[in-house]
Amino acid sequence: MLLVYLYVGLFSLVIIWRVIRRLTDEEIPKDITDAQIADLARAGKRIQAMRWYRHLHGASLREAKEAVEAMMR
Repeated sequence: MLLVYLYVGLFSLVIIWRVIRRLTDEEIPKDITDAQIADLARAGKRIQAMRWYRHLHGASLREAKEAVEAMMR
């Protein structure tokens, strides 16, 4: 019975992970530029700018945070 609960729990986690992954992937345009990221940062959308920066440059969270903060200045 414990094994059934483990499988159901694992299956649920996989489904939730895939749904969240789809939602975040759809928000990021394919042809983003640093200028668009800078516009987002200046508009106060820091989290979205960091997400786009990470997607575009493959940067870590810390690198994206520092880059976006530099764009905000």
